Amino acid sequence: MDFERYYLDLFEILNVSCKKIASGKYDKSDSERLFELSKKGRYPSILSELAESFGMMTVSYTHLRAH
Repeated sequence: MDFERYYLDLFEILNVSCKKIASGKYDKSDSERLFELSKKGRYPSILSELAESFGMMTVSYTHLRAH
């Protein structure tokens, strides 16, 4: 397995989802990707921690927008 390519692909998934969320142009699948990537033990810890942080920001943003 080419671990470098694997990591780059994972970070690209995270990057694309985060950009869409930051622009306000995201859908449920973007949030689902973040929560999938936040699974500890399944993905590298730095990636899962970043995904978890962005996921929590998304939840906060969605909540603020609803009120």
